[in-house]
Amino acid sequence: MKKLILVLCISSLFALPRFSIEETTSCFSCHVNPTGGGMRNDYGSNVYNLDELTLRKWISNGDEDWDGFVTDHIQIGGEFRIQSFDGNVSKGTFPMQAEIYTKVDINKNANFYLEASLGGQRNYEYFVLFDKLPNKSWIKIGQTSPNFGLMIDDHTSFIKSGNKNQLVSNDRDLDVGFRGLFDPMASKPLIVEAGTRLHDNIYLTASLSQPLVNSSYEDLVNFTGSINYIKSFGKQSIMFGSSILEENNISLIGIHGGLNTGPLVVTFETDWVDNLLEENKNSFASYAQLVVKPIQGFHLLAKYDYFDHDYDFKTGSITRYSYGMEIYPLNMFEIKLQLRKYEAEELNFDNEYLLQVHTWF
Repeated sequence: MKKLILVLCISSLFALPRFSIEETTSCFSCHVNPTGGGMRNDYGSNVYNLDELTLRKWISNGDEDWDGFVTDHIQIGGEFRIQSFDGNVSKGTFPMQAEIYTKVDINKNANFYLEASLGGQRNYEYFVLFDKLPNKSWIKIGQTSPNFGLMIDDHTSFIKSGNKNQLVSNDRDLDVGFRGLFDPMASKPLIVEAGTRLHDNIYLTASLSQPLVNSSYEDLVNFTGSINYIKSFGKQSIMFGSSILEENNISLIGIHGGLNTGPLVVTFETDWVDNLLEENKNSFASYAQLVVKPIQGFHLLAKYDYFDHDYDFKTGSITRYSYGMEIYPLNMFEIKLQLRKYEAEELNFDNEYLLQVHTWF
């Protein structure tokens, strides 16, 4: 039976890698957080959001003077998403994200960042960032998520925390996705993270953090590393990278990348994980997305998600196809519509429909 679920899904996953590919640069160019997500910097708010995302017809209505600084050393921002959803286990309209951002400049070489949820979870993210190190390097110390794979705006993708779907055949839940490692509702771990630009086109991050799966361990037992290559070739640009995560007996490795040519952007990620969902079980998740932009501010997308709970067996996999559009009618405003279809052996899923309104400042 379908039921209404009111949840506040707080996540730092909301950053789109396809924008990074189009700009041929790292997430640091548009976000305060070097690994993406959260507060935008002046370029992200006033240059990319206004000039590159908004429908050209209404660019003149945007506020190009907004940078979030309320004093010379304090910057504020926020992000809000409301979603209407009709799916297998839930139906209704609910707040998906409500966060307030604050950045305080400590000195010329360091700043303090706080990301606070306005929902019942009280899920905070905070860190001190030293970002004026040689060779565009930085160090981040605080409570935040490790950097693994693509930073995408859908935590229900199987390469992230996935989602639960009620199975018609036996009336029980099936977990699809790396729940635990990338759960947006979980508290962020304490972390020490460093990043650098190894070359003009190669970016590297590495971190030690508290565990993501079993919070009873307090030591820095999680190691996560990621490397990305981003380069443009005239009107085309590519990104390719790999990430690893090791935590106790859990091992996760993935490859990701993308291509931008004209109005078309393709992104993908494939991950393998051992001992996460069950002991001695090897799980597999894959993601691919095609976005076409017929005009500025209007994006058509098709997305593929695949998950196999145990890839040593041929059965038990699930596939989801998503089709939709994203419209950016005004500066810092987005409307998203999607249809999702599932395929699974001996299982019957209803189609899912999603309408999302997103704004930020």
